[in-house]
Amino acid sequence: MTMESVDNYQLFGISDIPDIEPGTDLAEVIVSAFEKYGGLKNQDVIVVASKIVSKAENMYCSTSGVSASSEAIELARITGKPEKVCQIVIDESQSYRTNGKALIAVQKQGFELSSAGVDRLSDELVILLPRDPDKSAERISLGILEQAGVQVAVVISDSHGRADRAGAGAVALGIYGISPLRITSTTQANGKVKYAEETLCDLLAAGASVILGQRGRGIPVVCVRGLSFQFDPTASVKSILHYAPKDSNVSQ
Repeated sequence: MTMESVDNYQLFGISDIPDIEPGTDLAEVIVSAFEKYGGLKNQDVIVVASKIVSKAENMYCSTSGVSASSEAIELARITGKPEKVCQIVIDESQSYRTNGKALIAVQKQGFELSSAGVDRLSDELVILLPRDPDKSAERISLGILEQAGVQVAVVISDSHGRADRAGAGAVALGIYGISPLRITSTTQANGKVKYAEETLCDLLAAGASVILGQRGRGIPVVCVRGLSFQFDPTASVKSILHYAPKDSNVSQ
């Protein structure tokens, strides 16, 4: 947890990211893409869409071997989602709830997300979240340090649907190098100092999502430059989750 002043910073997206295949070195891809923009700088914060991390880590899951339980069949009836996809959501979840067709689940790693973060690519294929997003962020950051010689923080971002409204925002699934929380302070008229604790990692994910966007934008990496923060190699999203992680039942 850090105490920071509010300052100005810039965000810009990188569109020159090739299609990501299983085993792709994301650090190498990001370093290469930034070269035409003058390269990365120390203290940059790199926000990476979780989808390309999942692709690189081969988090694909076929529905062909999935058998839908009676619970999944009922969930499909309520939400309109395919029965086998509903079964995968159940398998990936600690708990879930519905509101109309909205399906919000506490995912095995402790994230509360729409459909437990299960993203349907087709009726036969879905892609799951990275198994350890904090570790994924660390690998990318250390890879960039090794290849480009600069120390950057990394935020793994995912879209975040809510049961109380349409549309989606963004939330941080994993971080490395930057504290998940920030404390700001203001002095009131009576001289007392009031402190506020903010989820900095989610604010960064949300800000970057304006550029990252949703499907089809082709901009899976955003650089946040000029933000004042103390580099923290021990930082993690796990440390602020209310729900304890549990093992997943899904085999890829």
